[in-house]
Amino acid sequence: AEVARRAPDLLTAHYNRALTLEKLGRFAEAAEIFEIAAGIDPGRWQTCLGWGVCELQQGHAEAALEQFEKCLAASAGNAQAMFGKAAALQALGRLEQAGDLYRAMIAQQLESPALLSNVIAIS
Repeated sequence: AEVARRAPDLLTAHYNRALTLEKLGRFAEAAEIFEIAAGIDPGRWQTCLGWGVCELQQGHAEAALEQFEKCLAASAGNAQAMFGKAAALQALGRLEQAGDLYRAMIAQQLESPALLSNVIAIS
């Protein structure tokens, strides 16, 4: 994280480092780097998505929900963010909202089979 703070202009490097940390299961560290990357380019949906996944994996459902909503604002209809948002809502006990979102995703999947083919595993 210290290297990322000293070189805030290296958005791609921060993003790739955060992705690597996420894949290694080092979610707290990855979230920190995603936060730095989001500070450089707040509208980049990929950063919000990764940050949301890391927050959800740590059990921070409210923070995850915020990031998934930012991702959807920047990339409407993003299947990964929709799934993440539904999982965060479920974790928060907002089951009716989560169920509505899951049902909407299933309906979209029936119309476009490729839509959810790349949804990441969030549990």
